Amino acid sequence: LRFESGRVLHSHLMMSGRWRLTPTGRPISMGGLWLAITTDDWIAAQYNGPVIRLHEPHERIAMLNDLGPDLLSAAVDPAAATERALMRCDPLVQVGDALMDQRLVSGIGNVYKSETCFLAGIDPWRQVGTLARDEARALGEIGSRLLAEGVKQAGRIQTYRAPGGRPFSREDRWVYGRRDKPCRNCGTPVRSKGQGDSNRTTYWCPTCQR
Repeated sequence: LRFESGRVLHSHLMMSGRWRLTPTGRPISMGGLWLAITTDDWIAAQYNGPVIRLHEPHERIAMLNDLGPDLLSAAVDPAAATERALMRCDPLVQVGDALMDQRLVSGIGNVYKSETCFLAGIDPWRQVGTLARDEARALGEIGSRLLAEGVKQAGRIQTYRAPGGRPFSREDRWVYGRRDKPCRNCGTPVRSKGQGDSNRTTYWCPTCQR
């Protein structure tokens, strides 16, 4: 959030934080409250955010300044941006790791990493240097589409819609969170394993993703 004074409020919600908007005049919960910003009409309250910092004008914000192209930006061609980023990436980096590197392209988190690789038919453990250009473009296009759908879903990640239109559940994904359950495409048991320096769990189908 950029203020007229030039100061910048940087908030990163990680997996635990949340912003809530409440009309001014209504009470807000105080439990876990880190910050409340009030206007004439609204209160924007941030809860349990592990990262929140106010930066002074002209202060360099490395985490923000070093971000790659935003896959949700109307000014970005997600397929072309992802192709460029992956083609100049260290060829030995694994695809799953590269997609999570916000300095290459920004927006894809751990759930979308697994879902994007599955829908692209690409093994997340492959080295980036083995990708063809059309594969790199597919990762960007699919990732951007999933992110856009996620924005519309208002706080939930639903990439697979079960027949019958049952209510959303954490099962409504292609592979993420479905270890040892049958792949929705081929029936092979879904596998999972920690990946990268942060050891975030990656899910994939060893048959559909080559």
